[in-house]
Amino acid sequence: MTNIGMGEIHYCMAKAGILDLECPLPRFSWPPDGIARQRAEELCAWLNNLSEPKVVPLPEERLRYEVIRKAIEYAQQSRSPLPNLVPSYKFCSNDGWLVVPEECVIISSGLRTALARLGPDILPSCFKHMSTAEVLEWVLSWATYNEVASRHGGYQVL
Repeated sequence: MTNIGMGEIHYCMAKAGILDLECPLPRFSWPPDGIARQRAEELCAWLNNLSEPKVVPLPEERLRYEVIRKAIEYAQQSRSPLPNLVPSYKFCSNDGWLVVPEECVIISSGLRTALARLGPDILPSCFKHMSTAEVLEWVLSWATYNEVASRHGGYQVL
């Protein structure tokens, strides 16, 4: 899914009633205590295999970073406190949010139910240039992607 399509599919999921639009974004302390912001960004890129650090991380930096890495992972996996809803924010940025298998099932089944009820009206009016068949195929492809992902550990929004 590209940035162009994500806004529209977010609209479809909201219209299907499967997104928690009020779920607060998880917060955590950044940068980790005792590490300057620039150094924390450098360590983060290195630990995520994106770039080499200018200075090899010291053991104490690794320990402090490990705490924040766990907090980030916990935040990325966060769930809506409401049953059968997926946090809306997971589809509003490419910050590495994890859509877990249970959420994939909610998305897949919710979109299929909404399609049966709404048909092409599930899409925003700016997409009315698409034929009914194209709308159904496009939304069903996202539902199918989530159905498959539910059996393979979910996916990460990057």
